[in-house]
Amino acid sequence: MKKIKLILFDVDQTLIYGNEAALYYKQYPKLLEQTISTLRGVTMGEAKNIADEYRQQYNGRGEVALESLSKGNTVWHDALCSLETDPFIQKMSHVHNLLNTLKFKGYSLGVITDGPTSQAKKLLSSAQVATQLFSIFIGWERGKKMPKGGTSDVYKKIIEQTKLQPSEILMVGDSLETDILPAHACNMNVLHIHPTSNTNYPTIPSIETLTTYLKNHEK
Repeated sequence: MKKIKLILFDVDQTLIYGNEAALYYKQYPKLLEQTISTLRGVTMGEAKNIADEYRQQYNGRGEVALESLSKGNTVWHDALCSLETDPFIQKMSHVHNLLNTLKFKGYSLGVITDGPTSQAKKLLSSAQVATQLFSIFIGWERGKKMPKGGTSDVYKKIIEQTKLQPSEILMVGDSLETDILPAHACNMNVLHIHPTSNTNYPTIPSIETLTTYLKNHEK
């Protein structure tokens, strides 16, 4: 692997993870079903069935059910932003220190998430991970489509804007569909956050082992 200059991170289950964070993320499915119920005028049971159908068809992305509805994406964006983070997200000094070390070593750092920008920053703030460490911060802006959304468009834009070679960029994330596959399609280096090894793509269990991975694989 060529020397990496820019490391991009997903937020949910990548930078912000652990038992407390898992309780926070468990709110997402029910919140989505409530949003579908309200917008489609169906019962919660019917909304769950709709969400489950889309989750199965789109690799867990049940929010796709809202894309064809007027203001559906905006309502879902606002619903996510309404969730409080402080009762769930604890201080994550190890993540802040890791990122600070990477910055000190000369890496540029970026965030790219399909979550609302304001919510991603709120999560990082609750975890006391400084957003100033990131030279790139791309999230879901209200009234617009999710920046990743399972396509490689945003990764292509990053390559164009930074004028880096794809081989000089590493995308780190937990989702194969929205983090790994689109970045890999752009010839970026990828690193899948997952508890079990993936034979198709490099895998680590959490970003805590990222510095060791880089040391072992960069030439």
